[in-house]
Amino acid sequence: MKNTVRSGITCTINTGCDTMLITINTIDAKPIEVLITMGKCGGCAQAQIEASGRLISLILQQSNIEISSIIRQLMSIQCNKSVLNGAASCADAIAKVLSKYNFNNILTPVD
Repeated sequence: MKNTVRSGITCTINTGCDTMLITINTIDAKPIEVLITMGKCGGCAQAQIEASGRLISLILQQSNIEISSIIRQLMSIQCNKSVLNGAASCADAIAKVLSKYNFNNILTPVD
C-alpha cells in the first residue's frame, strides 16, 4: 500500500471473555484495517481475535467484498462464555463495532 494518511478510531466493548479494544483505520473514509486486542486474557483468545483482525483487514484491502458481508458472517456467533456471562461473544462484538461504522460512517459507542 502506498504512503497514505490513515484515520482511526478505537472502540471498547465488553465480551464474555474480557474487554475488547477494536481499532478501525480508514483511508478516505473507507475501512482498510481492523486491529483487535483484549484486556488481560492473552493466550489462545488473544491469538484468535488478532487473527480475526488480520483476516478482516486482508479482506478489506484485497477484495471487493462489502463490509456488510463480513458483519453478517460474524453477527450472532455465540460461545459458552458469552452465554454464561450474558455478554457478546468476541465475533459478535466485532460485528457490532463494524456495523456501527458501516451504518453511521462514524463509530458511536456500542451498547
